[in-house]
Amino acid sequence: MRPVPQIGQGIRRAGSSSGTAFIFDCVFVSLSVFGVAWLVLAYGYSESWWIADKFATFASGAGNLLVICAAAGLVTLRRWSVTPVLLCGLMLLWMAPSVPRARWAGPSGGTADAAVVRVMTFNALARNPNIDEIYERIAESEADVITVIEAPHELIARIRERGGVPGRFEYWDAAEPGHWWNVVRLSRWPLSWAEVERDEKFRERRGSLAYQRSLIVMHPEQPFLVTAVFPQSPRSRARWENGNAEIRLFGEILQECFAHTGLPIVVCADVNGSPTGYRTRLIAEESGLLRSKPWWSISGTWPSVLPGFLRTPIDDVLVSSGIAVRDWKVLGWTAGSDHAPVLVELALPRTEIEVPNEWLAGGRAPDRHLGADRR
Repeated sequence: MRPVPQIGQGIRRAGSSSGTAFIFDCVFVSLSVFGVAWLVLAYGYSESWWIADKFATFASGAGNLLVICAAAGLVTLRRWSVTPVLLCGLMLLWMAPSVPRARWAGPSGGTADAAVVRVMTFNALARNPNIDEIYERIAESEADVITVIEAPHELIARIRERGGVPGRFEYWDAAEPGHWWNVVRLSRWPLSWAEVERDEKFRERRGSLAYQRSLIVMHPEQPFLVTAVFPQSPRSRARWENGNAEIRLFGEILQECFAHTGLPIVVCADVNGSPTGYRTRLIAEESGLLRSKPWWSISGTWPSVLPGFLRTPIDDVLVSSGIAVRDWKVLGWTAGSDHAPVLVELALPRTEIEVPNEWLAGGRAPDRHLGADRR
């Protein structure tokens, strides 16, 4: 004989279900308000208010999180409260396609009349003690050209001592340990400085890598200019403003000193801002450089302790117009850094421009290693 349901039990279950539904509704209404506030700040004020730019910088991660929350919330069948969250998440992700980006050619595209090069950029973290692993990762890399930003002094010393990475990257440029520009460049092909006249703006410009240590990579099919930029992180309004000023100066130097040459320009960057942040738009406006990261990729580079879809893609390879992107990926190792490296495959347009002799260091053929004490 079937037991008769107890009235009290039914009431408790109904109350419990109703209470759970109410909690879910409150959570998703709060997420909706959160999403709307994020959108308003990211869209409306990122150019003038550094806090709003932080919201714009983390827009893609917030969008991913809201979409995941909305998908999880569908199991509650409370669709009226889940829908606004889903819409906010999709709108935040929609910001990504509006970013100034390089043309995507795909793995087999852009090769008919172009030279292919693989470029890796990696912020190694200046105080990183894992020198052996970093050096091994560089030696095993598929890249043709590598830029290490915030290179630890021990890594710089090893590269200088060993002459780059023998058998893999025999052309290199590395400052003496202790210099402010702790950036290392390694290449499969010869390198040379791009000479820049030290004009009346020298004192203002000497602090920019674009002015101080831009290099020509003598790719056998198409020479190109490679440099680096890493403006101050926006941990305060003053640092945000200083970093933006660095980007404006960087763009001024590229336009005045290098754009007229017609050489393709490749910039390895830790922008300290994501594609949806103000700095990406500022870079495009001031220098004409475009982000390589495709809009549909949800992988980020920082901080490396988070899953890839929650990281912010502040590291990228910036390129001049005309360069197409064949592949873009975040590599699956960090070697103790708080950043993950990015490997980009580019198709460089053939310009048929000969590099003038005065651009070669001292008028000589490019050396295997460039002296590090140029000031």
